[in-house]
Amino acid sequence: MLEHDTIAAIQVIRARIAAGLHVDPLDLDAALADVEKVMAQPNHRATRANAIRARNQALRQAADLLLGPGRARPLARAIRAYVAGRWRRDSLQLKCPSDLIGTAEGHIWQALRCHEDNFPKGYVQLGKIVGD
Repeated sequence: MLEHDTIAAIQVIRARIAAGLHVDPLDLDAALADVEKVMAQPNHRATRANAIRARNQALRQAADLLLGPGRARPLARAIRAYVAGRWRRDSLQLKCPSDLIGTAEGHIWQALRCHEDNFPKGYVQLGKIVGD
């Protein structure tokens, strides 16, 4: 199974190429080596469920940093602010930016990298994920 980190790395490389930005050949080689390893295995399909599980875990970690009950609303606001702001630039990074590590935004970055498609932004759906 292709790990969500490898999938995310490939998406970043593709986005950087499309944007005309430099791609480190070592990053490309590492991603291709991971893909080749997985392709050599009999069951090489990445599952959507694994990506969603990883996304939800990152969202729970972000919510834990927003202390107290009713964390879903502040989390929804933080996600909207991050997506509207830094995400465009940060999404092109292969690793979480160092200034975001250990912060709610860092966990949101991880969640978006795991499964950006159909990402929950509303507080009701987020409440179900984080247990509010």
